[in-house]
Amino acid sequence: GTPSININLDLRGKGFSETFALSKWHLDYSEIDLNRKIDERIEKVLNDDLSGFDEFATNKIKYRKVFDSFIKNTADLIREKAY
Repeated sequence: GTPSININLDLRGKGFSETFALSKWHLDYSEIDLNRKIDERIEKVLNDDLSGFDEFATNKIKYRKVFDSFIKNTADLIREKAY
């Protein structure tokens, strides 16, 4: 629930940004005017403009359901093999 400004250092960060629809919010370390872009995002957060996180909130719920289902199915498989 805490706004963040991710600075992607490699493909893992970029993948996270793309998966959770944060590509327009997060930054790459090699961006021109990186400091200015960080300042812009800080100003948005300070002004309660969290629109960059709307799709993230929806995706977070969706992926949480996928993760919970995966964990449950994995635990069920382990239990089946144990007996």
